[in-house]
Amino acid sequence: MKSLKRSFFNLTVENPWYVDLWRNQILFWSVIGGMAICPLCIYVPVFNTVVFRQTGMGWEWGLVVGMMVLYIAAIEFWKLFMHRRGGYEWFGKLGKKQDTIENEKTMEVKEMKGDVAV
Repeated sequence: MKSLKRSFFNLTVENPWYVDLWRNQILFWSVIGGMAICPLCIYVPVFNTVVFRQTGMGWEWGLVVGMMVLYIAAIEFWKLFMHRRGGYEWFGKLGKKQDTIENEKTMEVKEMKGDVAV
């Protein structure tokens, strides 16, 4: 997830999604390398049985791909819901104590009334 507010498929308005991914070359090639190494470790005949002591995957690949699609869809729907609801205020409150939040609210009310010099 690159942004809490913008969709993965619309990170910048002027560029398509693949241009944004291509800009970060280190991240892009790291992900591609990791995706290439995993099947090699699983399917190279001696490497998988002697070194890692495992066999190839069959129907499990469908489970992996399905969970990945489900995760991306859940994140995108959550962003859509939060955007339509107008709620990202909670994000600024993460990690703060309740009394700090209460003090900020009273300061905002006083500023709106004009009681506090800014």
